[in-house]
Parts: sequence; structure tokens; C-alpha cells
Amino acid sequence: MNLVAGKQLAWQERRAAAFAFTPLASGYSFILPDEKGLLLSHYRPTAEYMEGVWMGSAMAISGAAASPNMGYHSSPALTFLMTVFNVRLGHWSPNPANERHWTRHDPPFGGIYLLSELFGRTQHSSPFVYLSDGGHFENLGIYELVRRRCACIVAVDAGQDANSQFDDLGNAIRKCYADFGVVIDIHAEDLESGYSAVGRVFYPDAPEGCLIYIKPRLTGSEPADLLNYKCTHPGFPHESTADQWFNESQFESYRKLGHYIGKAVFDAALIEATQRQEMAGDHGPVLPWLCEILRERRDEPA
Repeated sequence: MNLVAGKQLAWQERRAAAFAFTPLASGYSFILPDEKGLLLSHYRPTAEYMEGVWMGSAMAISGAAASPNMGYHSSPALTFLMTVFNVRLGHWSPNPANERHWTRHDPPFGGIYLLSELFGRTQHSSPFVYLSDGGHFENLGIYELVRRRCACIVAVDAGQDANSQFDDLGNAIRKCYADFGVVIDIHAEDLESGYSAVGRVFYPDAPEGCLIYIKPRLTGSEPADLLNYKCTHPGFPHESTADQWFNESQFESYRKLGHYIGKAVFDAALIEATQRQEMAGDHGPVLPWLCEILRERRDEPA
């Protein structure tokens, strides 16, 4: 949710907040840093919000990368130019805090909001809020799961990061600590010999959690067609987001790499986790057992 026109000094870098679509409710919750810790928490039933939110609509909004207002990526000149040339993938959605409009799908007078978009005047207090790519706030989706004190979180870092700078992971860790006091301890060097790293999530008011972090990459052990595509397309699998026109070979290469990595990370570990769970007589979720096994494998000597 874009807050480019927000007056909170502590948010001069963020310029955005998280907006969540869930099966039960949709909305946002955050603390205004300059107003003595005022909590703004507004959620509405997803079945009624915006005349009913379809999964496809939520996915399309969450992937609206090219938008005039892009959270901490926003700039006045870029905002103006993108609006003028109609590069506007974001969506004006009803503000869950607004009693009058929260069930509407679109603003009644679109011209007013077009001007707000043009001049970067998006904020949380208007009847409609401007939603765009989740990456304009936190790209991994960890933030909202940490808010809910999830015991086991699986995050796939599919951002463009050919140099392995881990910008999205670092951003998520900083925001989770600043907003929730949650410490995430994870070591990126664990990815040197594989595709995943397992971290620990220390909640101040809940049992310790687990973060399974997966990053697409090629180690040289992948099938021949993937290695061939990498040779002919050196940017793979970190090609630019600006490339929105995947051909058949490109789409299949990304699909197959994801499938291969998923099996490499989880297949054997999931079988072992299920066996351990059955032996212990545990009828709960298998994910905590899976985290334990993946962490053990990380700690094994090379």
C-alpha cells in the first residue's frame, strides 16, 4: 500500500506499508511512528471487500511492478512520466477504514485519483488506497507471516539478484526487527553448496520459529537442458523484470528449474520428517520436523 505522500518522517525511505489479502480478511495494520504509536488496523471480510476479491485479482495486484507509485522506489519525476505514458499497473482499491466505500470495486470519480497518482499523493487516509507490487515494500512475503508468529516459513527469493547481494532478504530482516522486535538469524553462506538455507526466527512472545529460504541458482548438477539455457542466456535465472514476454524455452526453463530445486530441497527431507513424526506419535504439522532435518543437514560437516 503506497504512502508516498505520508508525513511520517520515519517513513521517508519506506513510503509504503503491507496490505494483505487472506481467505478470511483483507486490509492492513501498522503503527504511525510520528503520532505517539497510534495503531491503524483495518480489515474487512474478503468475500465482501471490493465486491469480493478473486485470487487472480489479488495476484495481479501483487505483481504490479511497473507503477507510478512504487513505495521506496518512487521519485517525483518517474511518477509523473509513468502516469503520463499510462504505465500504470497498480490498482486503486477501497480503503478498509472507509465505512462508505469499502465494498466498491473502483473509485466513483477516477479523475481525482489519477491526479493523486500523477503527483504522488497516495496516502492511508484517502477513501481509496493505491496498491502495487508487494516488492515495493517487502518482496519475500515474510513480513506478514512473522506478524502472525508462524512457526515455519518457506520463502523463495525469485528476485533479480545475479550478484547475490540478498537485498530482499536483508530488507525483510530489517523490517521484521524494526516493526515486531523479531530477530531472524540466517546465514547466506549456506547457499554456497546448494539452493537453500535454514534460519531461526526468535519471537519475543512466542516459541522460536524456522525460516526455510530458497534461492534459484545453478550449481552445475542440473539437467542438460537447463545448463544449455544458462549458456545461451547468461542472465538466467536472474533475468530482468522488464522482460515480460517469455517464449516457450524461457518459460519451460524457469518452470523446470523451480521443480528441480523443490525436489532437491524437500523430497528426501520430507520423507525423513514424516517418518520421524510418525515414530514420535505427533499428529500435528510436519513442517517443524522438516525444519529440524534441514537444519541438521546444514550443520553436518562437509
